[in-house]
Parts: sequence; structure tokens; C-alpha cells
Amino acid sequence: MENCGIKLIDAKTNSPIDLLKSGDDYYADLLPFTFYKLVIDAKDYVSYQGRIDPQLLITKEDRKKDIQLFKKRAIADISPLATKNNQTAIIDNKNNNFKPFERIGKGKILILNNVYFEQSSFILQKESYTELDKLAAMLSQNPNSKIQITGHTDNIGDSRLNQALSENRAKVILNYLVAKGIAEERLSYKGYGGSQSIVDNTTEENRKKNRRVEIVGIQ
Repeated sequence: MENCGIKLIDAKTNSPIDLLKSGDDYYADLLPFTFYKLVIDAKDYVSYQGRIDPQLLITKEDRKKDIQLFKKRAIADISPLATKNNQTAIIDNKNNNFKPFERIGKGKILILNNVYFEQSSFILQKESYTELDKLAAMLSQNPNSKIQITGHTDNIGDSRLNQALSENRAKVILNYLVAKGIAEERLSYKGYGGSQSIVDNTTEENRKKNRRVEIVGIQ
């Protein structure tokens, strides 16, 4: 994308890191055991913020990382969301049977049942937009609601990579909602990796259930 502003910041000191630009590429000297924050700004797009751990870059064979920016736009379609027994709500846009979010209340959980990412990635697939548009519409209808977006994976593979993946997926959902006009101060996100499985990971079907994004009512 042209005309992007790219900044790299020391996450502990909040000090900017010098970037060397060569063509379309940027280079920086990173220290081990130090976390960095990557900030990307582009006109008419929601600002991206992500964490970089140099140790993970060393261990990963594929160091390429695609970053998805969401265009700022207004909400076009307003529909409320579903609840189930006033507890965990499984949102299913196939049935298109939605009830008000306020019944979930503080501490209640929704599982976003129709949100899809590319495999082992936090790139959001277009099939997810209908579900997320309904979530954004519900938040618009309930301006006092605050939520936390939590990402979860199965427990297969490196736990550090799973943690980072779950956090990035939750952050992508937050960015999407902000792009739909939801105030960022109403949203928070957290990644749990594979630490909060809802079923065992002995079968692929169960692992699919554990790879999920949840919405937790905060207010």
C-alpha cells in the first residue's frame, strides 16, 4: 500500500527505533529479549499496532508476515446478535436468528461461530464480514456496552507462536470493529493461545472447536 507511515517502537521505553528504507523495504537493528511495537498508519484506514518478538523471528522459517488494514467506513446494516440461555452465545449467521446483546450482560460470553482466518495466520477471510458487521451493529445499538475480544488456538505446535497468533487474531477483530465506527475505548483484546481449550485436542474436529474467537461482556 502506498503512502503508509511505518514506525517501530521499543515496547518498554516507548522510544522510536531508527528504520532504514531501501526501495519498498525497511530495515532495523533489533535486540534479543526485547519486544517492539510496529505501528502502521494510512489515510482512511484504521491504524495497525502489533508486537514484534525478535526471538520468534529467529525460530520461524518463514519470516514474512502479511498485515491487513481495514478501511474506515460507516455501518450500513443494523441487526442485533444472538444469545443462548443468557450464557455462552453461539452466533450463527446461517440461521440469521438474532436477539439483543444486552441480555448477555457483564461476564457473559459469545463464541463467534462464523469468523474465519487463513490457516496459521491472522488474515481475516471475507466470509467473516457478515458476522462481524452484525457485531458492530449491535455495539452501535448499545453504546454503553464494552467488550473484550479473546483469541484462542488449539495446543498443537509452539505455545509461544500460538499465543502470538491468538492475540493477533483478536486484535484484527478489534481493528475491524473500529473501522466500522465503534470507539476503541469500548474494546479490548487478549490472546490465550491454547491455554483455555473447551474440549480436548485429540481429534481434528475438537481442535477446530478450540480455534475460536470469543466476545466477553465487560459492561
